[in-house]
Amino acid sequence: MKQMDYVAERKLVGIRSDEERIEITIAIGVPYKDERYESWACALKVDGLIDQLLDQHGIDSWQAIRLSQKTAVSLLRDFMEKGGNLYIFDEEKAMTKEELDEFF
Repeated sequence: MKQMDYVAERKLVGIRSDEERIEITIAIGVPYKDERYESWACALKVDGLIDQLLDQHGIDSWQAIRLSQKTAVSLLRDFMEKGGNLYIFDEEKAMTKEELDEFF
């Protein structure tokens, strides 16, 4: 991924269903006007789960950011539904699905 400026970043630890520990970094890029599609977009990375994601597009910068957040949450929820556990802020207890919504 090219060097980007991010407006937000969060780091998590994931434990896969096979007990493999992974570092997960979620970051949302600064929104930019994409003239090709007459929309706004921002980069999204979810390192540790997905190698590369397409930029998220919306009708304005606000929607592009919100779609990035929703995509990140969807990927984390899928990880959890497949038996993975997520840990945030060095907590010893795995995050619940309700806490996922609170933190994201």
